[in-house]
Amino acid sequence: MLILESDEEGERAVNGEKKYRCNRCDYSTNRKGNINDHSRIHTGEKPFVCHQCGKGFTKKGAFTDHKNRHSGVKHFKCRYCDKRFSTSSGLKNHEVVHTGERPFECGECGMRFSLRHNLTQHHTRLHGGVKPFKCPHCDYATSMKRDLNIHLGVHSSSRRYQCSLCDYSANRKVLLEAHMSNHSGVKPFKCPHCDYAASKKVVLTTHLLVHSSGPRRFQCSLCDYTTDRKERFDGHRNKHNALKPCKD
Repeated sequence: MLILESDEEGERAVNGEKKYRCNRCDYSTNRKGNINDHSRIHTGEKPFVCHQCGKGFTKKGAFTDHKNRHSGVKHFKCRYCDKRFSTSSGLKNHEVVHTGERPFECGECGMRFSLRHNLTQHHTRLHGGVKPFKCPHCDYATSMKRDLNIHLGVHSSSRRYQCSLCDYSANRKVLLEAHMSNHSGVKPFKCPHCDYAASKKVVLTTHLLVHSSGPRRFQCSLCDYTTDRKERFDGHRNKHNALKPCKD
């Protein structure tokens, strides 16, 4: 299996900095061990196998963390409090609670996150357009399983929480509380860059993209409107077409 690209003189630098490059995707690194670990993503090879449960791993570090979970031994102690963890990754994820560090930046909009997992979720939800979680009762689809679970309440016959000001009802108290803000006019989520305020955090998160320096890929051919989100662009085009779907 050849993952390292090379020329006649040996290892070839990528962009003058990284010597090792995957020949199946854009990944590159300066460490040979990293490229070996990365190659297993493509091959599916899992050479590190747990003898207790049979689970396989592509990386030795993940394998070591897994074994520690079996043993119950918590070698890793937080530098800021008394909590201990069985894995180095668990410790690292915990310590950002104390440090406030947000090393993972979204390349699309510039928002930063303390955990890589949160960045991945953000990118998939707001920029990726991938919606793998589909409602079995209607055409609704979403990028987040949590959002699908909330949506399924729409199809539930048990809607215990009734709005006292209109006919709205919900099967979850949190949904009714969010709905009540429509009546109260209270908007506790305020933009740090302008006077905009929202009744829901998710709405503020969407608004913050307006202040982003990221690329605005969708340009209206009929006016100067631009956006980095396809669904917004589609909604804008519909305004030009008297709210009728735009035909390509």
